[in-house]
Amino acid sequence: MTYQWNVMPLYSQTEADMRIGAASYLRFFQDVSAKHLLSVGKGNDTIPVDYGICWIVSKYRLQILERAGIENDLIVETWIEPEKSKVRLHPNVRIADNAGKVLARGQMELCLTHIAEQRIALLPEIEFPFDLCADPDIEHPKVRKLRLHEDALEPAYSRVVRYSDLDNNHHMNNLRYVNVAFDAFASDFHRQHPVREVEVEYLGQCHEGDTVNVFRAVEDDHADILARNSAGETVLKAVLHF
Repeated sequence: MTYQWNVMPLYSQTEADMRIGAASYLRFFQDVSAKHLLSVGKGNDTIPVDYGICWIVSKYRLQILERAGIENDLIVETWIEPEKSKVRLHPNVRIADNAGKVLARGQMELCLTHIAEQRIALLPEIEFPFDLCADPDIEHPKVRKLRLHEDALEPAYSRVVRYSDLDNNHHMNNLRYVNVAFDAFASDFHRQHPVREVEVEYLGQCHEGDTVNVFRAVEDDHADILARNSAGETVLKAVLHF
């Protein structure tokens, strides 16, 4: 089963050049996946009440083919890959203009967690409808485990997690980490190195008051980014491909 959402990009979602960037594309990923799960009664509106469990994002992979403007609607489409795992879901997402031209595509990895115990839950625990999964035979980038050149990493900057960074689990919202990764570099660097692909892997959590320490390393065609919380635990790995 595929799910489609037509959305008009907003001025507030653009970057300095008035185009949609990686963070907003990934917000569309998150929103369309959430809408899909809400439509079958397995969204974060009901499963916390029914099961004491919620969805969290563990990985993103986004390929940017073209950055959209704000002139026309976008068609955001998602489908969940058939799963052998009882732990993870892999929604694919494709974003096209209203003429059908694909502008961005990618994949998310979702998993479930028991809210009170903060431990992983299994899909059968929420009676997940596996017949929801679809295989339309469309070539798509897959999420993967990231291996950074950690020996080459150098400090980039630090920031403190504040109230507006938090999500409904009282952790830093996963999309805030995307901005954390991009902020490892200044505007001039981004102008000279347009990002064509983003990979993000979440490994831990930051809470209100935590200091996020960000490290970076630049290679010929990509940048590695790593973030640690106040306890020194790695919470984020990201790769920006130029």
